[in-house]
Amino acid sequence: MTTARGILATGRGYNQRQAFDELMDVAKRQHVSVVSAARQLIDAVQGTTDYVPTEWVELVHRVQTAP
Repeated sequence: MTTARGILATGRGYNQRQAFDELMDVAKRQHVSVVSAARQLIDAVQGTTDYVPTEWVELVHRVQTAP
């Protein structure tokens, strides 16, 4: 979960609380646990899954293409 919060904090400019809040929001919309939402984000950034929640498509692209 720490890694996912870090991705959100860096990619969106959030503080840790804002990053956690987004994880909670996405988890609720996707009907998964917060841990599962965090894993989805990490897997998407690492490119180990084809599934990316719509809320994170742009973020994942930005993180993957960052120098």
